[in-house]
Amino acid sequence: MMRLLLSRLSKVRSLSNVKCLSNVKCLSKVQSVFLTMLLLTSHVFSQEVTFQQLGHSQGIRFMQGQTQAGLRLGMPADQLVNKAQLVLDIDVKQTLIDRGDSLTVSLNGQQIAQLPFGTMFETQASYLLDIPAVLMTSQTVIAFQLEQSGQILCYPEAIPTPDLTILPTSRIIVDTTALSVTPALSRFPEPFIDTSYFDGGRVFVGLPQTPSSSQVSAAAMLSSWFGIQTDHKTSDFAVTLGELPKENGIVFAAPGEKIGSLTFPYSEHPYIKIISNPVSPKHNLLMVAGKDKQQLRSAVWTLIHEKFPHGAQSFGVKQQAIAKRSAYDAPRWLPTDRPTYLRDLLSESQSLVTSGVWHEPMNISFRAAPDLFLWDGNSVPLNIDYRFPTVDWMSDEQSLLSITLNQQYLTGLAVNKTGTLEKIWHQLGGDIRKEQARVPVQPYMIYGDNELSLFFNLSYQPGTPCHQLANANIRSSIGENSNLDLTQTRHFAKLPNLSFFVGASFPFSRYSDLSDTAIVLPESPKAEQIAVLLNLTSRSGSATGSVVTYPDVYLGMPDTKRLVSRDVLAVSVMSDEVFNQALFSDSPYTMKQNHIGLKEIGLVEKWRNMLLGEWSLQRLEAERYFASASQWRGFLSYRSPWDPERVVVLVSASHSEQLSKIGADLQSQSTNAAIRGDTTIITNDNDVASFQVSTTFPSGELPWYQVVMWYANQHSVMLVGILLLVSMILGFAIYPTLVKVAQRRLTSSQHQHKDQ
Repeated sequence: MMRLLLSRLSKVRSLSNVKCLSNVKCLSKVQSVFLTMLLLTSHVFSQEVTFQQLGHSQGIRFMQGQTQAGLRLGMPADQLVNKAQLVLDIDVKQTLIDRGDSLTVSLNGQQIAQLPFGTMFETQASYLLDIPAVLMTSQTVIAFQLEQSGQILCYPEAIPTPDLTILPTSRIIVDTTALSVTPALSRFPEPFIDTSYFDGGRVFVGLPQTPSSSQVSAAAMLSSWFGIQTDHKTSDFAVTLGELPKENGIVFAAPGEKIGSLTFPYSEHPYIKIISNPVSPKHNLLMVAGKDKQQLRSAVWTLIHEKFPHGAQSFGVKQQAIAKRSAYDAPRWLPTDRPTYLRDLLSESQSLVTSGVWHEPMNISFRAAPDLFLWDGNSVPLNIDYRFPTVDWMSDEQSLLSITLNQQYLTGLAVNKTGTLEKIWHQLGGDIRKEQARVPVQPYMIYGDNELSLFFNLSYQPGTPCHQLANANIRSSIGENSNLDLTQTRHFAKLPNLSFFVGASFPFSRYSDLSDTAIVLPESPKAEQIAVLLNLTSRSGSATGSVVTYPDVYLGMPDTKRLVSRDVLAVSVMSDEVFNQALFSDSPYTMKQNHIGLKEIGLVEKWRNMLLGEWSLQRLEAERYFASASQWRGFLSYRSPWDPERVVVLVSASHSEQLSKIGADLQSQSTNAAIRGDTTIITNDNDVASFQVSTTFPSGELPWYQVVMWYANQHSVMLVGILLLVSMILGFAIYPTLVKVAQRRLTSSQHQHKDQ
């Protein structure tokens, strides 16, 4: 098979029209497919990272006049690179090919290849570059330089297109070997996570065969901190019960307790200790020991806040007093008591200033509570100060500052003010530059995780010399006083809503330390169930920037009194039938022969739903989907049976194998976007089906009279029905009185007539 692939690959290469350097292999699209097949059949252990995974979802684009670009790649510090390759999928304009331009590729300042665009070059092709392993470091910078052999080109296009695009499918393939690392607490969180890597990596956690709720709670607390460190680079957690991880891992146990071959030293006090992994000496084990929930919480708090002495391998823990957080005070959420300046939302590498005519948009990420609310007709003001460059060749009429939020176009801000008086003033030589604007944003456009994009679309007048357009001193800027003002918003929304949960861990993250949440697992949870919980708490930390310090974890259904005034987060599989039946008490769901079904509702409840405006419930569709899917995983949410002001979210699956895929599902943007309503089912082929099977209820901080007004606005049919009913009751009540009054009037009138 290998010889067959090699022979076919060589034949395809002979047909290629791409000119190659001696140290560069050039591949067409067909050759790229054979390359992938070759890698799959050679059983080479390697890591492959695409440019899209590195944050370049649209690839690396060279706009008109742009000649330089690059990216950064982080590698784990405990990995030795044996071999590295760079596969570049390129899309280039024919005009660059006709001129004979080329692309220079450098790694950490060292040139590794020059790719020529000769007349025989295809407009789309792939290059395979061998990278010297010695150049790969923990922070590798890959730079691209477009070498132009002729006069700079510019095109009179309304919407400029890239001259050259290195596609997001381009990738880096590395073959690595794990290095032995001397155990040291001062290196924490390495080697368990590496924040410089392109994702959070996989975190290995070990627990006793029968873990306690306090140990699971401590693991959840630490996982949330890992989520804060890796931010958008989501970590994936793997859990072992009763055995040690075979990689760098973190183990939780009581002093004197045993996990696999490792017995924790006995102590009356909590402690932290790092050792070489007994089952894999080149890896480290971090031991977190405590007798109860308070000791383990103090140990984790010390681990994430203490500055350990260099080379220290163990540390005694003192009891920590950890304050609880208030509602909606998540560090990463925009405040609602003051405006938020855009300058405060920038990362270290970002700026509010752009250079040149063609540039990448300013993409500003921010997070917010997903339940922001304003009355109809009101909006959130985005106050923008902006400056266009002052150059003679720019077309003031066609140039715009384009603003989008979460890929939804908001507006295009003009260079000059418009209006009759402004035109007259301009004719008299006055300044009519428009440098401030107030852009209305509807609150429903703001999610848990958001991206604001600002792009100076500079249009030039016909006949402008190209060298002027290539001037890098052309500057456009956003003023430092630009802000997003949420001060008029309230926290109010209809629940349950799974899109809130997957986007911002809401409503559990209302208190970002989860102090208002009950986490419920089966009495003997499986490793996959605990791993899913750690993935969820890691996402909570990433969404809020707050450590989950007070999660109340219960193994088995607790006394129902403990679920009052709490939102409930549960994880199970269908084999946990008794546990699921207890969860589904007084809910829309039921267990039917180890499968989930929907309870039948009576005629009264159907009429009630119609009066409440819930005309589009999808109970029948969801019932059929559950019945037809033998392998599935998903999310169920419903009003809490133990507190009508709270919700339950159940993460469940047909089997443990399906449940273990939830972590990967939550890392998929397309899957997250499809999760909504109160019921979501994901099948093996990653097909996502979402339904609304039960009525929603209002939740938030509106005063009672505004809630009444909101109900009247939302449930107009019910309001009309109530008014008709009240009118009928009043009519029947006063009808006899009106009849008597009429009879008296008639009798009185007859007597008066007789007297006359």
